Amino acid sequence: MEEKKKPMEYNMVGDDGLTMEERLEKYSGVDDWGYLRAACMYNVLYYVDQELDLKEVANAIMKDEADQIDAWLKKGDIVRLEELHLYHFDKNKEKPFEAAVVSPFVLCKEIPENK
Repeated sequence: MEEKKKPMEYNMVGDDGLTMEERLEKYSGVDDWGYLRAACMYNVLYYVDQELDLKEVANAIMKDEADQIDAWLKKGDIVRLEELHLYHFDKNKEKPFEAAVVSPFVLCKEIPENK
């Protein structure tokens, strides 16, 4: 007799019943490069310029503010990190970053050394 398998029960980030503010709070924090590196390998890691507020960028993505996001991308204020960037950041895997998951993306912003 074949055993009936129960389907997996899980929520994707964004389908958890939380408000946008609660979701951003829950899926934000400080991580080091060693942790963020995997997201870079999957081409979902975006670097946020020091002049921008990470939560403002995350909110714009969650609200699908395409014009604002496109402007940041064109200006280079948000950059998708790629293999070339790995070499730079791999030199200091303990370097802290402010990070936020905005499924399917991960946003990161360097924490300045003087903070």
